[in-house]
Amino acid sequence: MLETGIGILSGIQGHAGREAGSGRIVTKATAGAAGWGVTIRTMSDVRLTGRSSSWGSILGTGAGKTLSLLKGKPGRNKRFLRGFQSGATAFLGTVAGTLRVLFLEVSGFIFICFTVIIVSAFLREYRKYATHQVGLERVVLAGAIGAMFLYFGLSSFWRARRKRSRIS
Repeated sequence: MLETGIGILSGIQGHAGREAGSGRIVTKATAGAAGWGVTIRTMSDVRLTGRSSSWGSILGTGAGKTLSLLKGKPGRNKRFLRGFQSGATAFLGTVAGTLRVLFLEVSGFIFICFTVIIVSAFLREYRKYATHQVGLERVVLAGAIGAMFLYFGLSSFWRARRKRSRIS
């Protein structure tokens, strides 16, 4: 007796299961339609030690073996896998570009927030300088750090704008 699970994905039908008694994992995949298909049957001699496998592990093992066997077949299967890879690459490239823009905008916002805090410190130090409580070096240092953070924030937004125009 064979416990089976069935998976159908884009014209590839697969059956994976475990033979009762022997514990071997059996995988069978059929690709194609209207008689233009290839049937592959593999057996793996994996003994289960007293515990039952989950359906996910049984189907995962079968799907991995089926994919590796279909990858080497000429014709339609190879074209299908190339098309799938091309689509996945295009989709993930767009997602990665969007995440880059988001990262630049968030980091720009954080730098602008730091700039606001540093400018308030600059104004506080300038008031102390005006009353001769501190030296000029503290005012210059606070101003330089504030200008540097302002540049980082604005340049991050400018880079995000350039990348956003390339994506859309």
